[in-house]
Amino acid sequence: LEQPFNPNGEKVTYIAVGDDYVAKKLVEKAAKSPYLVVQASYESKLTEQADVVLPVSIWAEQEGHYINLDGRIRKAEKAITAPENVRDNLDVLTELAKRMKVNLDADWTKAIRERKSSVSLN
Repeated sequence: LEQPFNPNGEKVTYIAVGDDYVAKKLVEKAAKSPYLVVQASYESKLTEQADVVLPVSIWAEQEGHYINLDGRIRKAEKAITAPENVRDNLDVLTELAKRMKVNLDADWTKAIRERKSSVSLN
């Protein structure tokens, strides 16, 4: 999240940070956006300046998948329960896609299984 971005006349900036650290550069660039939506697990300088904040659960409150160094998909289990009315990142993004009439590919694992690993352990 250190990579700068430049709002180039966009009317809305949507930043999904989850529970990642929010860099000062990102906060400064986001301040230039006319309308800011932030998807985040924690309050920050970024959420303070947002027009809309979509709260999401932290990593320990989510089930999901990750890719290990061998390029294999592994399941991650939820360790604790999120507070009531707090959704995970996937739920929020899926709901947004639905409302925007964007069809998401249900078999997202297929693309991952078919790609070659970018890491070699030789």
